[in-house]
Amino acid sequence: MNEIEKIVKVAEDLLKGRESVALSAIDASGYPRIYEMEVMTNSNVKTLYFTTGIYSDKVANYKKNEKAGISFCEGEHCISIIGTITVIDHPEEKRRLWSTERTSYLNHSSKGELYCVLQFSSETLYYYLDEEKGFFKFDDIFV
Repeated sequence: MNEIEKIVKVAEDLLKGRESVALSAIDASGYPRIYEMEVMTNSNVKTLYFTTGIYSDKVANYKKNEKAGISFCEGEHCISIIGTITVIDHPEEKRRLWSTERTSYLNHSSKGELYCVLQFSSETLYYYLDEEKGFFKFDDIFV
C-alpha cells in the first residue's frame, strides 16, 4: 500500500466513524456557509451523499454555485476535501441512493417529494494526520 492509499484508508476509517460532517456552500452574497450534515451510509471519501429539503437554502446555493467543501476531524486527525455538489431529484435515483433506514420514511410517503440527494464529488483532499500534512488531487490517483 503506497502513502496515498494509506491516507485514503485513514480518511475512510475516520468517515465511517462519523454521523455527520461539516459541508460548505457559497451563499448568494458570495460568502461560505457551513452546514452540519448527516452522511449517508453509502458514502466514501471520493463520493459522499446527503439528504436535504429540496427547497432549502443550501440547494438554492448549490444550484447557483456547485463548489463545496467538507471537513471532519477526530483528535488531531483532520480531513478537508474540496469538490462539487450535484443536486439529485429524480425519484428513481433518489430511491437507489437512499439507505434502507430512510427508504421507508422517504419513499412510502409524499415526504420523499420534498427531499433530494446531494452528491459531493471530491476533487482535492487535504489532510493533517499524525503531525503530517499535505494534499492530493483525486484525479491523480483515481484514473
